[in-house]
Amino acid sequence: MEEKNSEVIAINKKQLQESDFCEWLVATVVKRARIAFLTMIACVSLIILISLIASLYGAHVIDGKMILLLIICVLIAVLCRFVLPKWLGKIRYRQHLTITKGIDDRRIVFYQDHLAFIVDKTVTNQFSYSDIQRTILTKNLYILQFPNRVSCMLRRDGFIEGSLEIVQKQITGFTQGNE
Repeated sequence: MEEKNSEVIAINKKQLQESDFCEWLVATVVKRARIAFLTMIACVSLIILISLIASLYGAHVIDGKMILLLIICVLIAVLCRFVLPKWLGKIRYRQHLTITKGIDDRRIVFYQDHLAFIVDKTVTNQFSYSDIQRTILTKNLYILQFPNRVSCMLRRDGFIEGSLEIVQKQITGFTQGNE
């Protein structure tokens, strides 16, 4: 990165918590699958309803075993929608703890034209703001999404210098179509 743009505009240092990983999964994976989930629930419910109405009139459109299978599918979909993100979030958090064990000083530093991940005073990665494909703002997180499904989670309350608003404004100047 160019020296002239090396002025620090913000630093985020707050460590991620288990609930942050669950929130990240809901914001990135579950929201993307929302339409498919709702469509599946609506279609299966409609099939069951039509079958029940038809059986009231003596017609057997679908047998009992098929209805039971459809109900099980709905229950599995509901469990995947509401339980799986929490379960996977706990697993991701444990992986995060294993990888970052023994690292005391981790921070993300935002400059005029890029951001850098700094671990124990060493720059481990740098990304230009133009590499950011999408940003997501949740209750506690600001999520930066890069190519190849790489995400960077920042605690909204984790800025020790600068602020989230400054970072958002700077990133928006380099990217388009942010959420």
